[in-house]
Amino acid sequence: MTSADNRWNTVFDLFHAALERAEGERARFLEEACGNDPELRVEVERMLASYLADPDYLEEPVGATVLALLDAADTLEGSIVGAYRVVRRIGDGGMGSVYLAERDDRHFRKRVALKLVKRGMDSEEIVRRFRAERQILASLAHPNIGQLLDGGISDDGRPYFVMEYIADAVPITGHCNRERMTLRERLPLFRTVCAAVQYAHRNLVVHRDLKPANILVDGEGNVKLLDFGIAKLLAADASQTWHVNTRAELRLLTPEYAAPEQLRGGAITTACDVYALGVLLYELLTGCRPFRTKGRSTAEIERMLGEEEPERPSTAVGRREAMRQHGTTPERAAEERGTSVERLRRELRGDLETIVLKAMALDPARRYGSAEQLAEDIARYLQGMPIIAQPDSLGYRVGKFTARHRWGVSATIAAFVGLAGFGASMAQQSRRIARQARQIARERDRAESVVAFLKETFRLSDPDRTNGRDVTARELLNRGAARIAVELGGDPALRAELTGVIAEVSLNIGLFDEAERLSRESLAIYASTSPRQHAEVVAATLALAEVLRWKGEYGEAEQLLAEALAIQLGLTGEHNLTVAIIANAQGILARLRGESERAESLYRRALAIHERIERGDLRSLARTINNLAMLLKARGRLDEAEQLYRESLAIQQREVGEEHSDVATTLNNLAALLRARNDLDGAEALDRRALEIRRKVLNDHPSTAQSLNNLATTLLRRQRSNEAEILYREALGMWRQLLDENHPEVASGMHNLAQALRAQGRYGEAEELLCEALRRRRNRLGEEHPHVASTLVTLADVLREQGSEEDANVLYRRALEIRRRALGAEHPHTLQLRERLAEAAAS
Repeated sequence: MTSADNRWNTVFDLFHAALERAEGERARFLEEACGNDPELRVEVERMLASYLADPDYLEEPVGATVLALLDAADTLEGSIVGAYRVVRRIGDGGMGSVYLAERDDRHFRKRVALKLVKRGMDSEEIVRRFRAERQILASLAHPNIGQLLDGGISDDGRPYFVMEYIADAVPITGHCNRERMTLRERLPLFRTVCAAVQYAHRNLVVHRDLKPANILVDGEGNVKLLDFGIAKLLAADASQTWHVNTRAELRLLTPEYAAPEQLRGGAITTACDVYALGVLLYELLTGCRPFRTKGRSTAEIERMLGEEEPERPSTAVGRREAMRQHGTTPERAAEERGTSVERLRRELRGDLETIVLKAMALDPARRYGSAEQLAEDIARYLQGMPIIAQPDSLGYRVGKFTARHRWGVSATIAAFVGLAGFGASMAQQSRRIARQARQIARERDRAESVVAFLKETFRLSDPDRTNGRDVTARELLNRGAARIAVELGGDPALRAELTGVIAEVSLNIGLFDEAERLSRESLAIYASTSPRQHAEVVAATLALAEVLRWKGEYGEAEQLLAEALAIQLGLTGEHNLTVAIIANAQGILARLRGESERAESLYRRALAIHERIERGDLRSLARTINNLAMLLKARGRLDEAEQLYRESLAIQQREVGEEHSDVATTLNNLAALLRARNDLDGAEALDRRALEIRRKVLNDHPSTAQSLNNLATTLLRRQRSNEAEILYREALGMWRQLLDENHPEVASGMHNLAQALRAQGRYGEAEELLCEALRRRRNRLGEEHPHVASTLVTLADVLREQGSEEDANVLYRRALEIRRRALGAEHPHTLQLRERLAEAAAS
C-alpha cells in the first residue's frame, strides 16, 4: 500500500469519526487526533466542510485519487442535465459524483439527488456497473431504500439517474451518537436496516457495501439505505460475478465491512450482507469496528478477516487503545450511549454480543441464514426471550468432531458417556448448592453482626446519652474502634475488616495517627489468621502504605508496597487490577522522591494493565491518568498533561459526580497547568471550584489545605500578595494541625508563604521561613530532590533582591546541579535557571 493510500485512509477515518460527534466536540476531537500534523487537520476539515455544506446526502469517497476530485472546481453547477438544473456537488463515489439538483418546470418543482458518471471514468466497465445500479434501484420500491425517480443520458453521453433527496440526513452511527441513544433504542433502528436489506435480498439483490455512510437517517428519524453501486443481482449469469483480483477493484468496497469470502473473491451471497450487518451492529453498540484495517495491505486484510475472530464487544469497549484507534475512548462511547463504561460492558455481555458474533462468523454457513433471522433474534433479545444464536460450547465442538469421525464413534460409547456425564453433573450440582447454602448462612450471620454493631455505635450520638452535646466524627470512630476489640473478638475476619474501615475513614478526615494505628492492627489480624499469600493481606498492606505516604514516611511505605506486589503477583500474575493499583501507588512515591523517570514507568505500567484487564475500576484508572499528567506537567510536557487531565476529569465527573474529592484533585492539578500557561483567569476559576468542593466534602483536611495553597499561588501570580498571604497562612496552619511538624507539606507551606512575603518586600521574614523550609526538605527528602532546588532558587532570589549577588549565585549554581540531575538538562526549570545565571554573569 502506498503512502498516499495510507494518508487517504487516515483522512477518511478521521472524517467519519468527526462526523459522528456533536458539532461542538469536533474541533477538540480533531485537535487531539491530528496532533502535530496541521496539514492532516486541514484535509479533514476541508472534507467536513464539503459534506456539511449540505449534509443531506453522502457517498463515501474511496481511493487516494478522490481527494483531488473533491478539491476540483465543480463545473456542472448551474448546468442542465435532462430536466434538472444542477445546484452543487454534494458527494463523490468510486464511479459517479452526486449533485443536488432541482426540477423546475411548469409541471412540478422538486429537489433531487442526481448521480452522474465522472468525467474520465466513463469506461465500458464503469458505465456497465452504473447502468446495473440504476436497474437495481428501479427494481426496488421500499420506504427505507432510496427511491429512483428518473434516469437518462446527459448531453455529453454520460448516463445518470435521479433519486429522492434525503433532507437533514446523517449516517446512522452519527445519528445514534448525536441523540445519545441507549443500546435498546439503537436496536429497533438497526432492525429497520435489516428489513430493508431483507427486502433487497428477496428481490435477488446483494448490496455488498453496507456501512454507515450508505445508511442515512433523515431529520424525522427515517432510515434510508443508499448506494447500490457494487450490488450484485443473484440472478445474473456467471459472467457478471465480481471478484477482488486487483487493488483497483478492492477500492469498490470498504474492507472494514466486507465479509472474508468477499475479500478472497469467493461466492457472493446474502451471507456477505449478513456479515456487514454484524459489523454495523458491532459499531452501533460499541463505537468502534471489530478490526483495524487502516494501513494494511490487501493480503494482510484478507488474512486477518479470514483467520482472526473479532474481539468480543464487551472486551473491546473497555480497551482504551483499541477505542483510540477508531477515534474515540471508552468513556466517550459510553456517554454517547447514555451510560457508564462498566454498565455498557455488562449490557453487551451475554446474548447481545452472541448475536453480533454469530452474524460475523468466519464460516458463512454459521452466520444467520438471513437478515430477517438476525432481526428476529434482536426482537427476541428486546422481549427478554431466549435467542436463537448460541455461543460455541463443548457440545458444538463434540458434534463437529463426531461429524468428521462418524464411523469411529459408536452409539454405545456415546450413550455411556452421556449417562456418566449426567451423573457427575448432578453430583457436582449438589455439592455446589450445599457450598452456596453454607456461604449464604455465613454472610447472613456476618451481616446481622455488622448491623447490630453499627446501630449501637450510632446510638452513642443519641442526645439522651450525650445530654444534648454534639458528638464529633472523631469520638464516634474512637468509640467504634474500642468496641470492635471487645465485641468482635470471636470473629477475627470481621474484626479486621471493620477495623480497616474505621482506619480508612480516619484517613479521609485527616486523623493520620489514628489511621496508622488501626491500619497496623487490621494488618496484624489478617496476617495472623489468613494465609500469607492472601488477597486480604495485600489489601491491608496497601491501606497501611497509603497512610504512611500521607504522613511522609516514604521509606516504610515503599517497602510495604513491594511486599504487597510480590504477594499479588504470586496470586494473579501481572494483569490484575490490584497490581495496577500498587504500581500507581509506587509511582506516587517515586514522584514524591524526585524519581520522575521511574514514576512515569510505574504509571504507564498501571495504565497498560488497565487496558488489558476485563473488569476495570474507572476511579482507579482516572487517578492513574491524573498522576501521570501531574508528572508530565512537572517535566514540562504541558500538552500531553492537559489532555490527560481532561480525560481523567471527564471519567470522574461521570463516575462520582461533580462534588467529589477526586474531582477536586484533578481540578487543582489542571489549574496548576493553566497557571503554567499563564491562563490565570482559568486557573483561579478552577482553584476556587476545587476549594469549594473540598471545604464541603472534607472540611479540615490536608487536601483542603492544598487547595488553599493553590488558590493563593494563583492570586500571588496576579499581584494580589496580601490575599495570597492570608490563604497561605491558613493552609500552613491546617497542615501543622493535621500533620507531623516535619511533614514535607509543612515545609512546602513555609516556602510558599515566604513567596508572598517576598512579594511584599518583607525579605527578613521570607529569608527566615525559606531557611527553615530548606532545612526540613533536606532532612526529609535528601539533598538531591527537586523541591530542595526550588527552595534554593527562591532563597537566592531573596538574597539577590537584598543586594547579595555573590551569595545568590552560589545557591543558583547548586540548584542548577540538582535540577540537571533530577529533571534533565533540557527541562524548562533547568533552562530557566541557566538563563538566570547567564544574566547574572553578564551584568
